[in-house]
Amino acid sequence: MNPVVGLELAGNRIRAITVSRLTNRALRRFDIPWNPAEPDRAVGLLRENLGAAGAIGVAIGFDFLYPKHIKLPPVTAAEKRRMVALEPERFFPVSAPVIVSAGPGASDLVFATDAVTYERWITALGQWGPIQNVEASPAAFARAACSARVPNGVYRMSSADDSGNYVEISGGAVVSARRAGPRGATVAAHAVPDAGGVPGEFMSAYGAALGVGSSPGEMLVSEEMHRRLSGNRIRSLAIALVLVIAAVGFALFSGLSARGRLQERIDSEVAVLRPRAAMAEALQGRIARIGSASAAAKTAQGGMDPLAVLGVLSKRLPRDVVVMGIRGTGDEWQISGTAKDAAAIIPALDSDPAIKDVRFLAGTSRFTEGRRTYETFSIGFRAPPST
Repeated sequence: MNPVVGLELAGNRIRAITVSRLTNRALRRFDIPWNPAEPDRAVGLLRENLGAAGAIGVAIGFDFLYPKHIKLPPVTAAEKRRMVALEPERFFPVSAPVIVSAGPGASDLVFATDAVTYERWITALGQWGPIQNVEASPAAFARAACSARVPNGVYRMSSADDSGNYVEISGGAVVSARRAGPRGATVAAHAVPDAGGVPGEFMSAYGAALGVGSSPGEMLVSEEMHRRLSGNRIRSLAIALVLVIAAVGFALFSGLSARGRLQERIDSEVAVLRPRAAMAEALQGRIARIGSASAAAKTAQGGMDPLAVLGVLSKRLPRDVVVMGIRGTGDEWQISGTAKDAAAIIPALDSDPAIKDVRFLAGTSRFTEGRRTYETFSIGFRAPPST
């Protein structure tokens, strides 16, 4: 199994670190100078020295970032990203398109980077291996610091021109980030420490590797890459459920002679997991079929693209919801399934401007599965075509 590779693209150097997929332990480090205008040459050297990459996480260095605190409505990180990307010149000293990332919840810290340069780097790195995380280096450092139990505080990060780049972290999140410039005022800050067997200068690269497989909502990615990573994550979760079933089945087979109490517990776990894995596999099959027919369906039915509807459902439905059936005719859609709180689905879907007339089609009923209580639901809504 090829390792995960974490990279920090700094102003004049690329710092790379390989990380075990199973233990998150740092394996090898590699540090090279590079010309940001010629990424293909650097990628070739990285591949030659580190071998094949199972997955790649990228931290965009401070030299290429525009950090800023921007007051935005209390929406998701993905929605904040879209708001800022629409008119970047209002917030940053740029005249060209940018790629944007935003923090979760009440965080008002936003990072942006030049879109043309970014796409050139991502295209080059994509020839080496699958890119599954791209983020600002302060965010990657905060994740690595949390993993290695580095204390909260203000830290000074390096740059090509020896600028004063300062990051404040707390609880694994970036509180603030700013560039003071080569002649800027000195700020009381700590040097990035060595921690968890990783030298300080490689902490951002290590954090980028740890972020592989995380939710793309807070990543520094384009809308197209966000959709691709979200789809990959759904497929990975479905496969993981199937693997869990296989593991539980093997444990059941090997533990036939165990005590009755252990046998009963395993049987209960299998009973809970098996139908959910089957639902995940069925949903994955439906996604594939809808993908091949989505363009024709949109034209014939006069409604929103089915893939867009699935994207809205994936984003808005509460985590505990299991969709067992989905059907659309024109702009009228119906979903059915189970949830811990069926009533919470109505306001969740109502919050998306693309969804209209959300209502229950039938009463809910409660049932117990294992030790958990669920409610059935059948909900209808309209998804008019986007204009």
